[in-house]
Amino acid sequence: MRDLASWQPAIAMARRAGLALMVAAAMVIPCPAGAEQYTPARKLGRGLAGMTCGVMELPGNIVQTSRERGPGWGLTLGFAQGLGMIVVRELVGYFDGSSPRRPALVGRR
Repeated sequence: MRDLASWQPAIAMARRAGLALMVAAAMVIPCPAGAEQYTPARKLGRGLAGMTCGVMELPGNIVQTSRERGPGWGLTLGFAQGLGMIVVRELVGYFDGSSPRRPALVGRR
């Protein structure tokens, strides 16, 4: 019977093959959401959500890092990543909320 260490190369190769398959599928399958669905109201809504819910990055990153690396890493690295992502989320939310595209006026070129 083979030990776990001897299975590591096979597992890594299977993961790479799965990733390559997903990337190929993503390139072949067309995206259903087009630019016509990205309306000013939707952009304003996304901006408001980003500005108001950006603080949720902190506990989210702590929990995610704790699950991946353990509670010590989650409370330190997850906290730092969460603080950094709050800034990014809030700035992108502000940009989206403050600059929704206005529809063209009827009859204007």
